[in-house]
Amino acid sequence: MWMQPRYFVVLLLVGAFSLRLGTVLAFRDIHEGPTGGIGNDDVQFNQLALNLVNGYGYRVTPDRPLASFRAPGFPFVLGALYAITGESPPAAYLLFCLLGAAACVLTYLLGREVLTETGARLAGLLAALYFPHVYMATNFISENVYVPVLALGVWLFVRFMKQGGGRLIAVAGVALGWATLTRPGALLLLPLLLGVLAWSDFRARQFRPWAYVLFAIPFLGVIVPWTVRNHEVHGKWILVATNGGTTFWGGNNDLVLNERKHLGYWVPSTELPDRDQIDAANSEVERDEIEWRLGKNWVRAHWTSMPLLWL
Repeated sequence: MWMQPRYFVVLLLVGAFSLRLGTVLAFRDIHEGPTGGIGNDDVQFNQLALNLVNGYGYRVTPDRPLASFRAPGFPFVLGALYAITGESPPAAYLLFCLLGAAACVLTYLLGREVLTETGARLAGLLAALYFPHVYMATNFISENVYVPVLALGVWLFVRFMKQGGGRLIAVAGVALGWATLTRPGALLLLPLLLGVLAWSDFRARQFRPWAYVLFAIPFLGVIVPWTVRNHEVHGKWILVATNGGTTFWGGNNDLVLNERKHLGYWVPSTELPDRDQIDAANSEVERDEIEWRLGKNWVRAHWTSMPLLWL
């Protein structure tokens, strides 16, 4: 091709970063962090990072109990930045732009493992130009960390599947473990990719127990310390976060089934019935359990409607 891969990577990185930085400058005052109510996702993530750095622990405000509602992967990264720069929204926005650009490069590298060089470059360009991904850099949201570590982990896993190497699969486990600590749904990748590895071994009529260990232990090793911390704080085993109930109930209720503007979507629990039960909860763990129960009860009563929600 007319441009060598290393030059394309540099151009992709610079172009993706510049596009994201320009979008941030167009949509945000870079000297101002997230604003709005304390319940907003971006506000809470930023406050969690600041309170970590200031020695208050993982809590939204210093006067609130230690929390587990938000997965810690993103606040940990943001807190590490603040530990170096102090509370600096410009530094945070620059970090988001760099992470977004890195995700585009990783998309290209992953594409090279499964596509032609032309296809991989197209994938990288599409990632760089995809506006919802560009716009993420303007918000203090966990996807800024989740997308690049997810891409890194999958890329390293695919490289291992093609060429072997214990270091590749171990670092893939670390990356995907951090992805899970950032967005807990990534936990599904553990059994899924172990299944891919098992299928590969079956087809090749071999068994590599070391590969399963080198992937699973780093993957879980990133998560388990936080799980132990959650048990110490709440007295119950919580893998990553306590917001599963509000997510499940918010996606399985009468509003998302019957109201056109919510059809198949998600609504906050503040818009759902039985809010008195949630408000009466003594802790975020109890609130999570109630929301799970309400969501499951609704599914049991409307199981014939589930295909419509899935659609």
